[in-house]
Amino acid sequence: MKKSYIIISLIVLMSLGIAVMIDMNPRLLTADSGWDNDYSSSSSGSSSSSDSSSSWSSSSSGGNKSGQTSVKDTIISFLVVAGIFVLLNTIAYVTYLIFSYIKAKIRHAIKKLKLKSNKKDMEDLINNYFPTYSNSILLISTLYKIFEDIQIAWMNFDYDKLKELCTDELYNSYKTDLEILKTKNNQNIMSNFKFYSYEIDNITEQNDKIIIDVRIYVSFKDYIINSNTRSIVRGNKYNTFYNIYKLEFIYDKNTINKCPNCGSQLTGRDCIYCNTHVETYNDCFVLSKKEKVDK
Repeated sequence: MKKSYIIISLIVLMSLGIAVMIDMNPRLLTADSGWDNDYSSSSSGSSSSSDSSSSWSSSSSGGNKSGQTSVKDTIISFLVVAGIFVLLNTIAYVTYLIFSYIKAKIRHAIKKLKLKSNKKDMEDLINNYFPTYSNSILLISTLYKIFEDIQIAWMNFDYDKLKELCTDELYNSYKTDLEILKTKNNQNIMSNFKFYSYEIDNITEQNDKIIIDVRIYVSFKDYIINSNTRSIVRGNKYNTFYNIYKLEFIYDKNTINKCPNCGSQLTGRDCIYCNTHVETYNDCFVLSKKEKVDK
């Protein structure tokens, strides 16, 4: 819309500029037809030649006087044209503002309607798949707790907790990275976690597994220390990082209240068959993917 307004303004300005030039020089509108006198006929005698010359001079003089534009007329014409330009430009700009306002309002209304629609759809899916949750906030609270506990388990080299809260593929990846940290005598310190906002992108079901895609906006302190000397080797303990993470959680219907180690039915938090201690996170959600994103 802004480009269109600029183009229209330039066209109006050029048109009015041409009009001013024409007003200041009327001959721009007439074609050059050559001399006014007809030289095809020949006349003898000095008197005829003199009369012809006198006639041309008189005609030429009279023509110039009638074709001249006075300074006063030129100034008035210029002011009129300038006023018309200002008026048209003002109308064009006001029209541009009105259309921009209407366009912004329509866009905002559509976006708001879409967000409401998406939010309602997600709430319906949550109620359908997880009837124990009354709204998305309760679900996100559970998922964020898992995310935070994974970060703490990573920091403390707690392999059992990581295995409990992650899929096998993600756990193996974390385990490899932690082993590298260990060989360097390093430890990743993370603290002061704060949760700001979230968005549920999608909820789908595949082979008795419900996949939840969410984004969370969090902040925390993050730096690396030497595990022997406790001195900081990378980063510093004063910096706070503000990150957006895209997370994928999996809820397996077949693992509800089952021991993650031996698969036996649980009657409490300790498996009676293999003595594995299990912390149930409201229907056994596990993290399968974690990705840092810009938005």
